[in-house]
Amino acid sequence: LLHSPPGTPLFGEAVALDSLTGTLLLREIQRRYAVDVAGEDLNLDSLATLATLASYVANRATPPGRR
Repeated sequence: LLHSPPGTPLFGEAVALDSLTGTLLLREIQRRYAVDVAGEDLNLDSLATLATLASYVANRATPPGRR
C-alpha cells in the first residue's frame, strides 16, 4: 500500500475496505492523529482513494502543539 499510486481506490481490490472498516479507519485516525471527524464525514467520501484520505487528514489534523 505504501507504494500504491494516490488514485488507488480504498474500496476496490487493492485495499478492500467496506463501510464498517472504513468507519473504523476514520475513528482510529481521529484517535491517533487528533483529526476532527465530523458525523457528516462518516459518509466515507473521504475514503474514496488514498489521495482523498491524505487530503482529508491534512485538512483536519490538529497541529502537534494543540493536542
